[in-house]
Amino acid sequence: MTKKNKYIILILIVFFMFLACLYFLFNRKYQKNKKLTQNKISEPEEVGRVIVPNLVGMNFKEEIKLVSNYNLVMISEEFNEKIPKGSIISQTPVSGTLVLPGFTVAAKVSKGSEIKILPEISGKTLADAVYELSLLSLVPIEIRQPNNLPEGIVLGYKYKRTGESVRYGEKIFIITSSG
Repeated sequence: MTKKNKYIILILIVFFMFLACLYFLFNRKYQKNKKLTQNKISEPEEVGRVIVPNLVGMNFKEEIKLVSNYNLVMISEEFNEKIPKGSIISQTPVSGTLVLPGFTVAAKVSKGSEIKILPEISGKTLADAVYELSLLSLVPIEIRQPNNLPEGIVLGYKYKRTGESVRYGEKIFIITSSG
């Protein structure tokens, strides 16, 4: 190898070492600035924020009484075979989200099961039977029938039987004694 070739190789080695040093210095400054920029952007977003609680499964009417740093509104109701009537099915924003105080949680609330089972009402007063059926979101309709029992005593169902499945809001004909 000639002296000239050795000199060229030495210059190339020094040049590449110089480039490596520049890369290391500038990359380090870039990474440091990147962290500072990220901190400056994310910190103000979190200051004064609150975490959205998990309301799924909670009773809507009870929860609305307890809220203090947010608003709770019902956006819809739907039938749900697994979640009891009045309980929250889903919410927006989802739990764990950071929001400003005073935010609003929109809740979807369960109407309970669409299928209801007819309870035993024979021998009860009309008022008790109507109350019991109304709790199931059924529509009781009275049919009076002459009988030896006191007026207003329920004799039974007209077209249905105790234990039968019916749909939410269905009209239920109940026979009562007219005395």
